[in-house]
Amino acid sequence: MSWTVQAPLTFETPAGEQVRIEAWSLAGVHWPEEAGDCPQTGVLSVPFQGVDVRFPVRLSQPNEEKVAQFEGLSGRQRETLALFYRALLSGQMASSEDVITSLDTPVDLVPMEETEEEKEASIKGRLPRPIRVALHVFIYSLIALTVATILGASLFNSVTRINVQHGRIVAPIADHLPASEGFVKSISVEAGETVVAGQVLVRLKNPEAQGRLDLARAKLSQEQKELNQLRKILEELSVYHTVDAPDVRAAAMGQIYARFVGDRGFENLWTRWRAMLKTNPKAAVALDPFAFAMMRLREVEAAQIAKVRGLRATRDAHKSAISLSHVRAPTDGVVHEVLVRKGQPYDHDDLAVVFESDTPRVAQGWVSERFAETIFVGMPASIGINALGQKQTIAGLVTDVQAGADPRRPGEFGIIVTVTPRDLSAVESKGALRRDAPVNLEVRRPWAQRLIDRVKALWSSDV
Repeated sequence: MSWTVQAPLTFETPAGEQVRIEAWSLAGVHWPEEAGDCPQTGVLSVPFQGVDVRFPVRLSQPNEEKVAQFEGLSGRQRETLALFYRALLSGQMASSEDVITSLDTPVDLVPMEETEEEKEASIKGRLPRPIRVALHVFIYSLIALTVATILGASLFNSVTRINVQHGRIVAPIADHLPASEGFVKSISVEAGETVVAGQVLVRLKNPEAQGRLDLARAKLSQEQKELNQLRKILEELSVYHTVDAPDVRAAAMGQIYARFVGDRGFENLWTRWRAMLKTNPKAAVALDPFAFAMMRLREVEAAQIAKVRGLRATRDAHKSAISLSHVRAPTDGVVHEVLVRKGQPYDHDDLAVVFESDTPRVAQGWVSERFAETIFVGMPASIGINALGQKQTIAGLVTDVQAGADPRRPGEFGIIVTVTPRDLSAVESKGALRRDAPVNLEVRRPWAQRLIDRVKALWSSDV
């Protein structure tokens, strides 16, 4: 391949320049000095009976002997170039048949059979054939068993269970706590505090209600004072029964009678009684004016007592109204967050605290309306949660089934399923089920649950 022949070839550079190659071999071409720098790629033309056989070639940079070697020639290119090379060395002209044959030569003339060395290298380190066959059978059997198990479990679950979509934990949060309007007077609880039913959470101050209470208290105080004075005077009048001087009795009674019953009423009565005493003493004794006056004062006392009681009831009603206007816990529960501050105005539609009642948390999800005849209250269910990276399943029971829209798919209607944990108390449910946490809800068909329970019972008896 290194023998150089003197036969002109034409090399076309990428710029379109034609370079005449005078000397070449199968290894490379002698690059003429006057042609300038040798490009890496170009098109080599070999003359043949008045036409040119052209193919692209890649050349390396010329070495010290000005030889630019061929790089990456394909099988056809090597065979065609070698045909003309052999013809020049032998002095015989290449025939058209040989040229066509060289152009049809396969690209890679590589032997297709393995050599003995290659065979030995390929089987070196292999396990014996029976062991390899047994290993392949085991692997394929394991794959088939895995696929069958997955498909079988999926089919069994689709028949025995109903998957509830968009499952989440719902806490019994009160969206409204009864109260009236006013201003926040004081806050009696803190976030995280446990409260009992009826406990005051936020005290409110209503100036109008407080004004009505103050007025009722003032009226009650005045009437109570009047009643106390009347009672004291009646006690003092009882002393005059033992007084012999009738004029003294008459004078004392006249003042009291004029104050509580009527002006100068007793004096007229006393005068007529004194006249009767002179004409008919026996009849006068039976008509003692002092006894009559005491009876009238007792009537006034009874009326005053009724008046005081009515004012006391009015006062208590105003106090109850103010007391009921405060924000109270409707049931036992927990305060999660306080949403108001002292002194701010408060409307009866506002929410003062985030309050969760002392009832178990539940899980809710959505299923298609095609299960309307399948799901019912009382069906066994399961709640799957992720607790600190560990999967847990909590047994539950379907406690409510309602028709409603899917909250995450506007415009689509279906069934909202509520599942309540079976063996968790209200406190335990709050610790195990985080509010608004996503869960996996599954409702078991009753016959499937009975079958599973039967299998578990048989398994336990065998163990």
